Amino acid sequence: MPITTAQFNLQSNVRQKIVSADTQQQIAVIHNGDTATSKIIYLGNSGVTINNGFHVDANNTITLPLDPGSD
Repeated sequence: MPITTAQFNLQSNVRQKIVSADTQQQIAVIHNGDTATSKIIYLGNSGVTINNGFHVDANNTITLPLDPGSD
């Protein structure tokens, strides 16, 4: 399984796809590298908002297993 890395500079209120679908299972490790406590990342599908997204607080890391076909 190849290892791919990417870095994103996210803008407020702008959705951005960070993991594309694959035919194999994937593991996404997401780190919010911002150190300002007010900088929260919200994860979800293309309709993600602050009300329905899974949040990653500043300077935290999460690991998400993704099934084949999931992005």
